[in-house]
Amino acid sequence: MKEIDPKYNELLKQTYPDLVVDYVLLENADEYKAEQSHKEAVKHALSILSKRKGRDYRFDESKMTGEAVDPEYFFFAPADAFAVIEDGKVFINAPEKLTYAFAFLQPPHGQCYSVGDFYKVNYLLFPNRDLDILSWDGDFTDYFDEGKEWWGYGLWSIHDKLTGRFAVIGASATN
Repeated sequence: MKEIDPKYNELLKQTYPDLVVDYVLLENADEYKAEQSHKEAVKHALSILSKRKGRDYRFDESKMTGEAVDPEYFFFAPADAFAVIEDGKVFINAPEKLTYAFAFLQPPHGQCYSVGDFYKVNYLLFPNRDLDILSWDGDFTDYFDEGKEWWGYGLWSIHDKLTGRFAVIGASATN
């Protein structure tokens, strides 16, 4: 696997400075082998994220388990952007398990982004919606440690069947 467009993450962070979601875009020259290819993409992405963040994320491949996610669910962002208004006060209705939409729309510090922002970024990343998506558990790597403390964590690998490319999207933050 080889990273493509390594500046994409930097451009997103310039446009959305409070964004805590990490993106790694990868080209896969090998034959697609379902979950095994997703594992390879995740391992490669974690090594890239280690370099970007000056950390040494460790992982145990034997503990890696991924669960298929329906693309419609994965890209669903509620119109209310997780906000609930009670007695004139706005509260954030966080999902029990961190979703990609929540991770993008509700960064733990700073401003919230609009559903339009979310759809714009994802239209550019995933113009084809013929995708295989896996959500990874949090027991195989220390990348998730900060998110386990407070805000939440998520890691998703997305395979575009038409282009053969992968996107690995991670989110983990603390206060």
